[in-house]
Amino acid sequence: MKQKMYPLLILIAALALIMIGCDAPQEELPEIPEVTEYPSVNPVNNLSMFEQTSEGAMERTGDRLDMGEEIVFLDEVIEVDNIPYAKVRTEDFGEGYVFGYYIFAEGVLGVIIDEGAIEYSEPELDKATSRIVPERLLVAVHPEEDNGFYQIAGYDAVNGSRHGPTWVKKEFVSLREPDWFTSILLYKALVINADNATVKEELLKTARDEFPSSVFNDVVLEALQEFEPTVSSAADNASQAADVDVATTPIPTSVFLVNPDASRNLNVRATPSVSGDLVGQLAPGEEITIDMRTEALDTIGDVEEYWYRVSSPLEGWVFGAFIQAP
Repeated sequence: MKQKMYPLLILIAALALIMIGCDAPQEELPEIPEVTEYPSVNPVNNLSMFEQTSEGAMERTGDRLDMGEEIVFLDEVIEVDNIPYAKVRTEDFGEGYVFGYYIFAEGVLGVIIDEGAIEYSEPELDKATSRIVPERLLVAVHPEEDNGFYQIAGYDAVNGSRHGPTWVKKEFVSLREPDWFTSILLYKALVINADNATVKEELLKTARDEFPSSVFNDVVLEALQEFEPTVSSAADNASQAADVDVATTPIPTSVFLVNPDASRNLNVRATPSVSGDLVGQLAPGEEITIDMRTEALDTIGDVEEYWYRVSSPLEGWVFGAFIQAP
């Protein structure tokens, strides 16, 4: 009988040990902090990187970011001597800090496309300031529109002035790559390499050949006059419009709309060409009347379309990819 009790006693002892183990306090594992990462961009030429010293100060590392460079914002901003520093990670230099004025979580590149871009302290029409953001300034843009405004930030190296974070009306900002990339090429050609004719010419030709649909195409062509006097500028087009021999055909007068989903105004040109003189702009969703088109298709980027003549509310030519039937 005693021998039969031994297995039962062993089983009871094992269960007791298990129960004691369950009641014992469990050691908590340390929590691993989550690092939130956001894609972002740098709108400033030669933006300095910093590292934090053991005393909490910021020291330059000697590394600099190129304008337009894609970076990763690590969701950390610290303030040292009243200056915000954003922690970022870059492809070439790893992690470090940069001035936080210019960094938006999920920021994208944009460019100011009008000389009348007033700064607003808040996205409200009654919050205008006396400051103007310069035309062709490359900016970081928070992609979420607020009440018809974009929040932007950039640095005007020519005048040594910081713009932002601030607000501007949406219609003064282009998020199109041909526009902001051309602004980078123009800055590097006309400012950084103003005295280096070889590099300057190469940058301008790249802008002309790669981004013919840019709103700054007339600036590029005018700058190329220094190297190619036969290149037509926008000013030349205005006087030569009557001499432009482009075959056109009348079409039934029709009402169309400027693409309502466009992120910027549509340029209207004196001639059916991206190098034609800019005669005005049309807002997204605006009604237009067309009565003529070119006989031949034109290609801008990878889009093939006709040019259409607008007779109302102003007269000129628009590229067909940017309009639609109502």
